[in-house]
Amino acid sequence: TRKGPDWAPDDARCKTRPEVVRDIIALRYLTTRIRILSLQDCNQGEIVLSVAKELGLHLWLGLWVSENATIFEQELDIFQTFIDNGELDNPAILGVTVGSEAVFRGSVTAQEIGQNYRTAKNLVVDAGYPDFLVAICDVGVTYRRYPTMFLNTDIVFAAEYPFWEKSATDIENAVQYLLDKKIPSLRKYADPAGIDIIIGETGWAAEGDPKFSNTASPENQRRYLQDI
Repeated sequence: TRKGPDWAPDDARCKTRPEVVRDIIALRYLTTRIRILSLQDCNQGEIVLSVAKELGLHLWLGLWVSENATIFEQELDIFQTFIDNGELDNPAILGVTVGSEAVFRGSVTAQEIGQNYRTAKNLVVDAGYPDFLVAICDVGVTYRRYPTMFLNTDIVFAAEYPFWEKSATDIENAVQYLLDKKIPSLRKYADPAGIDIIIGETGWAAEGDPKFSNTASPENQRRYLQDI
């Protein structure tokens, strides 16, 4: 829902509803499931949910987490409005993610993101939706570094990018590396906790300096997408 940077005014920072409709129609050719990272930023919660329902897509909602605790409180206020309006009964909504790489970025600690999860989970439980999925979204390596995170999520929602692991893999075996190395290392902790895993983000860059990454190109991006 963004088309401009943080500092731009709303009309230059946020896409219009018709622009969002255009993008989601394009995405519909690739997937039946999409996710957003925030409810309040560019009003994406309300806009994307309404468009997803119209077009028959399923949606993961998102609550943004940063070093500014007020942002998460504002996200929760909107989420509570969704709950009060009965949106959690909507089969188009798959669940809600708490944060997006907030621990990896250092915006909050593993303990703080756990508290964020429990706060969001309490909202849905108190509203009578104990089975509604609430998940911490972070990089796989962060989950492995802080195993307590496996105890504070309904499902592991992990970002895994073999693209960044230049010394370990290349485009030829990137997906196999994901399947053979990255996912099993998550299952080591997820299985005892009795929770499943979703690869919430993955991909390959089309351009950029390969100094710290594998080779970026449109061909490699296409190959990775096809293989995954």
